[in-house]
Amino acid sequence: FGSLFQVDNGKDGPYLSLVVQSKEEEEEGVSTIQEKEDQVTSQESKDNRALVDNNSAQSLTGEDIEEMRRQGATGDQIIEALIANSATFEKKTSFSQEKYRLR
Repeated sequence: FGSLFQVDNGKDGPYLSLVVQSKEEEEEGVSTIQEKEDQVTSQESKDNRALVDNNSAQSLTGEDIEEMRRQGATGDQIIEALIANSATFEKKTSFSQEKYRLR
C-alpha cells in the first residue's frame, strides 16, 4: 500500500520515522495477511456486525494515552495497551485484529 512509519521520541519531542523492511519481510507480511484472510474466509464464522462503536468498549482514556506518550511509550506499546483494555477486541475477526495492529 505504501510506507510504514512509527512514532519515536527524540530530545525535541515525538517524531515519525520510516520503518524499512527487507524484501523478505515485505513478502512474509503479504503472505501472512493473505494466510489470515484465507483462514478467516474458510474457518471463521464470526463477523463484526454485532460490534457497536460507541466508545464504551475501550477503558483507556485520552489522558491515559497522553500520559503513556509523556513517559516515552512507543506507538506499538500504546496499541498493545489499547488492545489489552478493549472489551471487544477478542470478539473481532482475526483479519480485523490484524488490521487494528497494523494501523
